[in-house]
Amino acid sequence: MSTSKLNRRTFLSISALAASSAALAACGGGAPAATSAPAEPAATTAPAEPAATTAPAATTAPAATTAPAAPAEVASKYKEAPMLAEMVAAGTLPPVDERLPSEPLVQEVVDEIGEYGGTWHRAALNSGDTSLWGRLNPEGLVYFDIVGNLVPSVAKGWDISEDGTEYTIYLREGMKWSDGTPYTADAVLWWYEHVMLNEELTPTKPSWMRTGVGGEYGTVEKVDDYTVKFKFSQAYGTFLEWLGTGMFHGVPGHYLEQFHVDFVDQAELEGMAKERSFEQWFQLFNDRNNMYNNPERPVVGAWQFTTLPDQNPLVAERNPYYYRVDAEGNQLPYIDRIQFDIVTNAEVLNFNVIAGDLDCQERHVNLLNYPLLVEGQEQGGYHLFEWPGDGGADAGLMVNMNAGQQEGADDHHIVIGDLLRTVEFRQAMSTALNRDEIWNSAFLGFGEPRQMAPMQWNKYYEEGMETPFTEFDVDLANELLDGLGLDQRDGDGYRLAPDGQPLDIIISAVEQFGPWVDTAQLSNDHLNAVGIRTVVNIEERSLYYTRMAAGEHQIAVWNTGGNGKVLIYPYWTMPFSSSSRVGPLSGIWYQSGGTQGVEPEGDFRRVLELFDEATVTVDQAAQDALAKEIFWLNSNNLWTIGTIGGSPLEQGIVVAKNNFFNVPTSTPERHVLNEDSVHTPANCVPAQYFMRQA
Repeated sequence: MSTSKLNRRTFLSISALAASSAALAACGGGAPAATSAPAEPAATTAPAEPAATTAPAATTAPAATTAPAAPAEVASKYKEAPMLAEMVAAGTLPPVDERLPSEPLVQEVVDEIGEYGGTWHRAALNSGDTSLWGRLNPEGLVYFDIVGNLVPSVAKGWDISEDGTEYTIYLREGMKWSDGTPYTADAVLWWYEHVMLNEELTPTKPSWMRTGVGGEYGTVEKVDDYTVKFKFSQAYGTFLEWLGTGMFHGVPGHYLEQFHVDFVDQAELEGMAKERSFEQWFQLFNDRNNMYNNPERPVVGAWQFTTLPDQNPLVAERNPYYYRVDAEGNQLPYIDRIQFDIVTNAEVLNFNVIAGDLDCQERHVNLLNYPLLVEGQEQGGYHLFEWPGDGGADAGLMVNMNAGQQEGADDHHIVIGDLLRTVEFRQAMSTALNRDEIWNSAFLGFGEPRQMAPMQWNKYYEEGMETPFTEFDVDLANELLDGLGLDQRDGDGYRLAPDGQPLDIIISAVEQFGPWVDTAQLSNDHLNAVGIRTVVNIEERSLYYTRMAAGEHQIAVWNTGGNGKVLIYPYWTMPFSSSSRVGPLSGIWYQSGGTQGVEPEGDFRRVLELFDEATVTVDQAAQDALAKEIFWLNSNNLWTIGTIGGSPLEQGIVVAKNNFFNVPTSTPERHVLNEDSVHTPANCVPAQYFMRQA
């Protein structure tokens, strides 16, 4: 059972505990009243021109004149939060028109123009878990919007050369960092020259800066103050999409140069590093460049931390220089600050959600708590949204195609690995699964039974991709297994492997998401019923990752978040890296250019070739066709045996208080893209969320 699944007794016991916990007390306070956006000042009427007067007689003293009227105040083009207007009035902040770029991003709001003010209460497990940078501030040069279209962000636009080797990015003139320093092309160039090219800071270069494994790394050129150009030696058809998956917009070199060896004597830097308990200057630099650790680091996002990572709660306040406005000229964000209460575990976090102590939360909200969430809506003063996942497999049985190929594997594990690499064996396992039972029991009826394939709303979907060997058919499973010569059984009814030993397989899972363990246990029962002796091994997450990268897993349960954008998030469909559960050792082979790891064969090699071809293909239709072929190879080979897809398992159960607005509802007309590659809910632009007080 997941540690974050709550029954009624657990709910009440945690309630008593939370009442005495100072760490959680901050969650209980209501948000400050939201302040309405100030009305735009009315235009001042120009003073009437004085009437002409007759010249006075020479003997008459001139009449006293009144002081000239003060010039009319020019109405501001934009509007701002009251807390910022107060700072402007006090002379500590420039007027809003001077803080915004000449062409701010006009952000479309989800439902209505919002109101200023309020503190957004959230919860997190630690400072990094806040995901302020990744999921709440979508501030890359470009980003994916609610439905998954690539749109401008920090950049206002781009051009691509006909041959796909040059990308010219146009920035927003007049845009500024959160400290008021101009944001220009120097931010990107500084990153390239002093971060990427520095071997101590970046010994392993970012993969998105080269055209595939083995390709040359691209270069960055500054065209002018608001134009940069990325240049590659060959066509790079997916470069913009890679930019959209990250938060890249360069770095504040004007601030970071005080920690960089190119600008400060190394001995001096090493001394500064030791004062902060670091050994090397680049460790100090990385710490100061981390917005979670360093609230002094300038940012371009909607909110910036004002607290240190060891404080509780953590607070992030609005960036006065944020570059987005709504259609009426109100500078975003609407909400003044975000408060993250650090709690001990996901179970406590879910208690706070159910109790109505959090204003809007999707992170770590457990799908298995949905009945309690529904029951608590009226008392908690909240409502629910469901965002279906886009990955296609929310608890896939990922078969390690490198099982038994790791160094030191014994003969029996090699035999089991050979079976796992046999497609008929995987077909037998798939048809042995009772997906309806998994769907109703582990997933509470959310999503749908299916194989790992694009969801029906995804552009890569083709009819039939999700259906191979999904029908529950024990007779067919037994027939396939017998046909492989696995018809001998032991005294307990379990099949024997070709070496005469028990056909035993370990299914590894973690308790990260509630349905995973339940899915593993139910799958275990279904496979046992056809004579495959499986055992479920619940692993601590760090151990799970270690064993996965070493190729030690046989079958591992995980979801395929990000799979909907397979050409930039290929980990689930091919042996792309050591993080690819279906072939980590072949992933090492691919990333090393064939010098290490295990060489893949057949279709397992073919998917990599298709991916490489798509990377250097500029034509969109050709790219789409290659992506579809990748998914068909997965459907036909069952490297991941799907169970349920399209559920709101990950980041998809959204709880929002009744005074919290502009959270999108996922509908067929406006499907909220929910997947890792777009950092949901970043694609919903939380800066346009707002809080209303009655």
